[in-house]
Amino acid sequence: MQQPIDISVIIPTYKRAALLRKALASLLLPSTLSIEIKVIDDSPEGEGESALHALGDPRIHYSRWPSPTGGWPAYLRNEAAKNARGTVLFFLDDDDEVIMPALEDAYTKLTQSSVGVLTSVPEPFGDVSSKVRDETAYFTKARTFLAREPPAVDLSARLVFGDAVLTCSSCLIKRSAYVPTGGFDETLALSEDVDFYARAIMASGYIFYPTPITRRRVGQSSLIADAKVAVLDDCYFRMRRSFRRRHGMLPYLKYRLKYKFPFLDGVTPS
Repeated sequence: MQQPIDISVIIPTYKRAALLRKALASLLLPSTLSIEIKVIDDSPEGEGESALHALGDPRIHYSRWPSPTGGWPAYLRNEAAKNARGTVLFFLDDDDEVIMPALEDAYTKLTQSSVGVLTSVPEPFGDVSSKVRDETAYFTKARTFLAREPPAVDLSARLVFGDAVLTCSSCLIKRSAYVPTGGFDETLALSEDVDFYARAIMASGYIFYPTPITRRRVGQSSLIADAKVAVLDDCYFRMRRSFRRRHGMLPYLKYRLKYKFPFLDGVTPS
């Protein structure tokens, strides 16, 4: 029987072999953690496999999604999580990079706590200075909000009705907290990570870690950057409808008004 390990890092990838190689290299630095890295490739050509050959590390496990989704990472994350052995799951985007000392410390903080999720904000970087500046300002405001440690229901509602104050790559979740959620919603084409962490935080609680555990690459093509407004709006409509089913009409109306008309209670989204 295989022994459990500290962290399972799950990376869906699509035609980003060069960036994937950098993401993997950041994970393979010396560490006190035992890590497995599960790369699941959504490209028909299996382009991501070249990154593994370049690094040649046995901790990296590669698989190819048999029926490419065309950009629905929820399927890939859920599939990879089924057999993950980590006490903690870390869903890393293939163009982001890990800050290993912070990841080690964040893992300790989460596993020593009674909650299921650790949240942080990323450190933006990239070649387009204006984008880096804008993203840095955005996540500085997000950090201010999270540092107040709002109740789980308030953070969950902010994600669903307000703005995304965290990213998929800036969170850790205990496997014991992941399983009851049912995983990522595979019916959502976009912002499935926002929906997932909104539900997980509400169900199992969270702690905020003030130091970035990842560097977030900005200023290039991505699912969310290239998203059509109508598709994104539809995803948020369904997320909010799901929130109403879970929590009832009164909480739904409270948060819907709170973020539509923030002056009602002094809330200012990032």
